[in-house]
Amino acid sequence: AKQRVPPRRLSQAAIALSAEYSVASPWRFVESGYFLTIASLCTLANVATIFLELEGHLDVQQEKAWKSIFLCFYTFEIVSRILFFKVAYFEGPSHLVAWNFLDIAIVLATGIDLGITILSEGDAGAGGGPIVVAFKLARVACILRLARIVLEADLTWTNSPHFHGFIGVVISINSLLMGLETDIVWDGWEWVENLL
Repeated sequence: AKQRVPPRRLSQAAIALSAEYSVASPWRFVESGYFLTIASLCTLANVATIFLELEGHLDVQQEKAWKSIFLCFYTFEIVSRILFFKVAYFEGPSHLVAWNFLDIAIVLATGIDLGITILSEGDAGAGGGPIVVAFKLARVACILRLARIVLEADLTWTNSPHFHGFIGVVISINSLLMGLETDIVWDGWEWVENLL
């Protein structure tokens, strides 16, 4: 009989399924806080590149490179999740399965968008058609992945005195800066605000 390791940094989804699936799985990293942080940053970068594409700030080679990177990461993530959750990825609690199908839809939209980009590379008029724009906008749904991460994350660390002290320092610094901004005329305040 396999000995079960108690869940530490697993999301609610993994904890809910830990009775059926071993948390000692080599694929459990997909529910760790570190991996979820990497996935969140990847999702934010993906959304940023989508808007840069729509504004025309990326050339075709840059679009292909970014789409390929995100497609590889998301495909790796889905395959790893399937290997961790096994059948429950498709047959588990309905709210979790819905999130999983959203992930699959985002990967498919990214793959189709990449294919369209590659196929229309030589055609100057194909870059802004309604189908291309529709797939780019469908990829924006990846921002919903951030909602999933926030809803499933273990945020008990926010109740620690250290975190409360940190937030107190942040609020104090912002209050001091706001006071200085109203009293001192300086062109550099915009840079200070953007830095913070």
